[in-house]
Amino acid sequence: LTLVIAGGGFAGAELAGALNDFSRGILADYPNLRPEELRVILVHSGARILPELSESLSHYAQQSMSARGVVFKLNARLVDTRPGVVVLGMGEEIRARTLVWTAGTAPNPLLKTLAVERDRRGAVMVESTLAVPGHPGLWALGDCAAITNAKTGKACPPTAQFALREGQVVARNICASLRAKPLQAFHFESLGALCVVGHHTACAELSVPGARQKSVRFSGLLAWLMWRSIYLSKLPGLERKVRVVFDWIIELLFPRDIVQTIDLH
Repeated sequence: LTLVIAGGGFAGAELAGALNDFSRGILADYPNLRPEELRVILVHSGARILPELSESLSHYAQQSMSARGVVFKLNARLVDTRPGVVVLGMGEEIRARTLVWTAGTAPNPLLKTLAVERDRRGAVMVESTLAVPGHPGLWALGDCAAITNAKTGKACPPTAQFALREGQVVARNICASLRAKPLQAFHFESLGALCVVGHHTACAELSVPGARQKSVRFSGLLAWLMWRSIYLSKLPGLERKVRVVFDWIIELLFPRDIVQTIDLH
């Protein structure tokens, strides 16, 4: 009943909050289990979770999750795993059978077979137009590319809102290259970030239109409702939207429906 999540970014924090809510919500179906037996532990190498957000929102998220039972191991690194044991730095061991890794990703190993320049992470180096230097007609974007914002000079994060805009720029540049027209350099400023930390609670940091260096920060139920609204708006098809809305309403009114599988062998 110990769940360990490695990584305190968006994926790790959202997963820890969701697993904690789900697990504690079904304890009523297992009267032989005590709440203190369940442990959701988040291991993060930094001094605070959600380093992508402001310090105030990060602390709010940690306090909110801690109040619901999530245990944090900050300034700690996961160095080894063995059957039934997760090993942290300084030799600390956590007895657990479930480990989820969210502490960073690596590009697809297929990139190693290509004769292109890559960065330390293994991502393909690209020009500001997202073209691969030295390889006419070859383009890279998304998680597999090391992209620099043409305006700020900073590295672009491998997130969906950046990848979508990168795809649009690549499409325009492919058309422009076929017509021998100038190529467009990639530039995009983040619209903001939303992170759900469980139990109808979220953190939001949204950029101000026309002044992207400034942001609006808020948290709680309002941020959670905004996250759900944006999520719903991006689902394709009216039928799917309606199904999801009904699922969310049922989830608010009734406990989760669970299934236990038993291995007879």
